[in-house]
Amino acid sequence: MLNWIFYGLMLICGYTVYRVVLKIRRQRKHLDDETLRKVMRNNIRDEPDYDDVIAHLGICRKCEKRLYELTDKE
Repeated sequence: MLNWIFYGLMLICGYTVYRVVLKIRRQRKHLDDETLRKVMRNNIRDEPDYDDVIAHLGICRKCEKRLYELTDKE
């Protein structure tokens, strides 16, 4: 009986780690220009990945710099 509980907990922990790794990998992917333009125009709030985009901009200096460059151009 304890073995089944242990295996169940291990599965839950493994799935949780998997989800965290996926979220980290998504945040490492650079944003495209269209997404940066949506952020600039504040048209991204309704997007399902809004939180991921904002989190990425908080940690990625390259995308932050590109956002400022796009802002200067428009």
